[in-house]
Amino acid sequence: MYNVTCFIAAIAGMLTLSITLGFVIGLLSGQKVLDMDSSAEKQSFIFKRYMGAALAAVAIAFSATDVAVSVLGPIGIVVSITLASCCMACCAGFQFYQIPAIHSTSYGINKPVFISLCDAFGCLALSPFWSSVSGVVASNSNGWTISWLAVSCFIALGGIIMTSNLPTVLGLDEAV
Repeated sequence: MYNVTCFIAAIAGMLTLSITLGFVIGLLSGQKVLDMDSSAEKQSFIFKRYMGAALAAVAIAFSATDVAVSVLGPIGIVVSITLASCCMACCAGFQFYQIPAIHSTSYGINKPVFISLCDAFGCLALSPFWSSVSGVVASNSNGWTISWLAVSCFIALGGIIMTSNLPTVLGLDEAV
């Protein structure tokens, strides 16, 4: 894999900015889900967002391959990683920032405890994964590709689980 760490700090700033912009765009565009009438529409909207984030992670995985470096070149790799990261943040922003807050309203005065518990559970559940990612990256020439493909799978699986439970999570259970 090509070492993109030799680029100037402005490129790292561009990547950080693209992720921040992606989250903001995702939060703003995700507000549409609140105006949708049926839970099926909301599920479809959120599902598409999760799959978009998963595909963006696949794009980042592809950017870590020798084929991508030979086709795109070093600057092309940086641009593709930046755009894919922005897209992933955009597709995940609403779910990451808004769904826990929306669901936490059902916990009344314990809302902050619920949100903290969600963060703690996520940290506990994913700590072994992130630890193994660092090992894969360090021990394999294709480590970044394998790791980003694993992230993509986790995003897709999480999206499937979340969207199948979305009516309950958001309190949208409709009478059949």
